[in-house]
Amino acid sequence: MALDFHNLTTREWCFSLNDQLLSLLEPLFLQLKYRTGIVLDPYADTRLGPDHQRILIQAVQQWVEQTDLNRNKQQTLAYIEFSCYLKASSSQEISLIAYGD
Repeated sequence: MALDFHNLTTREWCFSLNDQLLSLLEPLFLQLKYRTGIVLDPYADTRLGPDHQRILIQAVQQWVEQTDLNRNKQQTLAYIEFSCYLKASSSQEISLIAYGD
């Protein structure tokens, strides 16, 4: 089970999230669902526009401000890495599509 993120327009691969990363990032995905109704499902395809990506970036920033980053270094790294991927695409107004298994 994994999610592969591609540029929606060009279908070019951008990045992937494996099972472990999906598990670590689940709280972010729940926030996206509550705020927008969009579900990042590892078994389905999901489109993420730049505004949706910014919601996830904002959720990461809030998490960083409220969390002891040394408590769970794996989760901290996963959040920051995911946020960097999203910043790169959203800053260029690129919509992504996440392909599930």
